Amino acid sequence: MTNEGTVYVVVRLPHPWPSGAEQLMVGGEVEGRRVEVFAIDGFRLRLRIAGRSECFISQPLKVDSTQPRFVSMAIAWDDQTLDFRVNGQTLLEDAPSVTPLVLTVQQPVMGESSTFNPNAIAACSQWIQNRRAKFAPASNPRPSRRLKSLEEQAVDLRTAILRMNHLQEAVIAGHYHLLGTLAGEMRACVYWQKDAQPDRSYDPLLLRMASRADLPLPVFFVPEVPRPPIVDDAILHHIPANGPRVVRQFKTDEICDLQHSLRNSILRLGPAPGRTISGIEAIAELAHTMGAAHYDTEASEFLEVLQRLESGQGDQLFVFMCQTSSSLISLSEWVLSELKSQNLIT
Repeated sequence: MTNEGTVYVVVRLPHPWPSGAEQLMVGGEVEGRRVEVFAIDGFRLRLRIAGRSECFISQPLKVDSTQPRFVSMAIAWDDQTLDFRVNGQTLLEDAPSVTPLVLTVQQPVMGESSTFNPNAIAACSQWIQNRRAKFAPASNPRPSRRLKSLEEQAVDLRTAILRMNHLQEAVIAGHYHLLGTLAGEMRACVYWQKDAQPDRSYDPLLLRMASRADLPLPVFFVPEVPRPPIVDDAILHHIPANGPRVVRQFKTDEICDLQHSLRNSILRLGPAPGRTISGIEAIAELAHTMGAAHYDTEASEFLEVLQRLESGQGDQLFVFMCQTSSSLISLSEWVLSELKSQNLIT
């Protein structure tokens, strides 16, 4: 077990801040050591690293926000030192003479929907073209099969919406064993391997239906910004905002296509470039290793790390899958409404 480590994560502060009761903000294992950050009374944070004799209690944080607030946390330690930063600002240890750390005021976000964004078609144009080439109308069904009509495929998508809704609600209600089943349904809707060319092994339903009317699949994402060295040095790097979102969450959000978003890395293990897993790979890994699609004899190290990475909203595999399935449900409903408005389905 090493005596040093570096973690960079993005977490959501309890809302309203402070929450009153002590609350776990993020917790996970890094280099064999349990690392936990709690929100505690007095607007403060408590950092606990297994093996260190004392917890770090921070100066108070002053947060002026009418909405849930996301912050970056960078934690680096060795035998002699500890560096804990929030949004790039170093936290001091709590003491009577220490003043609160004031976080920059964030302007409220009104919850704009990605499907109403005027830049959606332009931002998704390359993926619209890719889907057009990938899902050219099939003409030769396999033996003992027939081609489904567009109306029948619309029924399939409505069924997928109902299943994802049902499974997501069950998982949120505590039936965690259904998470792999939810992943299998999501994989059937969006998983692909080859861009801009047919792939008989994977024919994702949502992407195929969007291509029938050259529709964009717009979602919000956080654009890349210059990163401090600690981000690349981090042994564990996780950003939950990298999952596809149909509702604007940050003022800096921009529009991209769902497929572009799902290619974003959601977890990196080891210093950059390290080993990474994208959103679409996580969906497939979960479907393949925890049921619905397969029960592999192997487990995914990435998924195990995400499951052990806990927050106030639940473990990060649960959070990513539920957030992403909500986006797939919303986009599927929007695609069906657009196909209907164009009189392609009833």
